[in-house]
Amino acid sequence: MRLHDGLPAQVDEPRPVAIRQVQHNELSIVADLDYEAFSPYGTAENPETFVSRFKAFPSGFVVLTEGDEIAGYGCSEKWLAEREPGLDENPLETHQPDGKIFRITGMAVRIRHRAKGYGLAILDSLIQIAKREQCTKIVLETTDAQRLYLKRGFKTVRSRNERGVALDIMSLDVESNVWRDLMNEYSRNYQIRWSDLDANGHVNYSAYINAAADLRYHFFSERNFPPEKFVELGIGPVYTAIHARFLREVRMGETVTITYALAGLSPQGGRWKVQHDILRSNGKKAVSLEIEGAILNLTTRKLAFPTPELMQTFQLIPRAKDFGVLSEMPRRK
Repeated sequence: MRLHDGLPAQVDEPRPVAIRQVQHNELSIVADLDYEAFSPYGTAENPETFVSRFKAFPSGFVVLTEGDEIAGYGCSEKWLAEREPGLDENPLETHQPDGKIFRITGMAVRIRHRAKGYGLAILDSLIQIAKREQCTKIVLETTDAQRLYLKRGFKTVRSRNERGVALDIMSLDVESNVWRDLMNEYSRNYQIRWSDLDANGHVNYSAYINAAADLRYHFFSERNFPPEKFVELGIGPVYTAIHARFLREVRMGETVTITYALAGLSPQGGRWKVQHDILRSNGKKAVSLEIEGAILNLTTRKLAFPTPELMQTFQLIPRAKDFGVLSEMPRRK
């Protein structure tokens, strides 16, 4: 996990990817996107329904943009009790601000933007909204996207037919073990050694960086992805930026706790950002590290994307509270 500093200066400009709240003047675009995705099933919704959803629960309605283009959307509402959903319901009547059941009412990605990880990124954003709203359960229905929701621990609770289309109703307990494992932190202890000190008796900043790298080694190894697996696949992680904040002094012989959280990930996994906090034995933060990186092809020495297996392991890293979707790294010309 070393920094590779031989990347060329000339690169293609990436199209930035972001998830944000939808704007009122974008609702017609969302309706067109929904029609593209669901008209083959006969389940595309009335454009006016999206206007009502925006009015009822604007903070629960997001779009994913690639550059200036809306590539996907997700919308939701809250219910007081779980029930059978229906198409073209009036959200101004069904949304309950005090509800604890978070209902994902719609989610789709444009056909030309599929297989980029955008669906999972939108789903993660909606789950975070559900957590922020202190909802206890998330419910949705889908025609053929079950595999996507299974990745986040959703389970099929029953099936039904709507206008002749088979739909699976799925749900997720927000406090389920699957979701807690995704959100809970991962940490290891580290004892400060004499060789970690500089000439002033302070811990050298490189010691913290190396200890954090060792923690990541353990995390991936414990999930059947040791360094040898990276070598076998011909890829490896590289640093592109390191930011450190030093808050309190740590002494030789002191045992600190190092935490690990994923602060950002691009939809295809080519770019990542992690956070490490170094905590003293009294729980107070001594150092905060933010490390950004990419994936390198070890043969061509060019930037690459992780394999599906590595991407699945990335998804197991606990999420930072301010986790965000990153744009992909520029590619070599």
